[in-house]
Amino acid sequence: MSRINRLAAACVLASAAIAPAAHAQLYPGSRPMGWGNISAGQTFYQSLIFDVWGAPSPPTSEIRFVDLVANAGSVISSSPSNQVFMTGVWLTSADNSVSYGGAFSDSGAGSLTATYSNLAEGRYRVHFEGFTNPPTPEPLATVYEWGYIVTASVASPAPEASDLAMLAMGLAGVAAWSRRRAHRAAA
Repeated sequence: MSRINRLAAACVLASAAIAPAAHAQLYPGSRPMGWGNISAGQTFYQSLIFDVWGAPSPPTSEIRFVDLVANAGSVISSSPSNQVFMTGVWLTSADNSVSYGGAFSDSGAGSLTATYSNLAEGRYRVHFEGFTNPPTPEPLATVYEWGYIVTASVASPAPEASDLAMLAMGLAGVAAWSRRRAHRAAA
């Protein structure tokens, strides 16, 4: 067997030994998507608590890290001259004792996204804030809606000790197999 074929076999076994990267998830009960209505000329503020952990299992004694993305913006406005403007999307600890920063706009934006990297698994509070302009004379009743989406993913998956052991055993098996074939071919 050529060296290239042996190398390819080793790579296949090595890749099979490492588990696929897990996706993080929001705890059941956390609302990853939502929306709200607002009247013209008003401001709004809403905060939601999210429990975030690396899938497929709930938090363990081993600390795992996740990335979190919070996005909020105008969903619909029946008024062509007015829409919902977002002024802030930010993250704090669940009890508001620690702030992780966010995305802000003094004049308001149609959409804001805040991204957080390498957060320890746990409970966080995502805050959303925005406004609409005062009403303008329009013939129809106006509707203003805003919405949010919060997603989580594993920050930087590192292989566990058992994965590395499986990789080592796979590589050792390929090496022993190729040595054995080489000795048989020489005999």
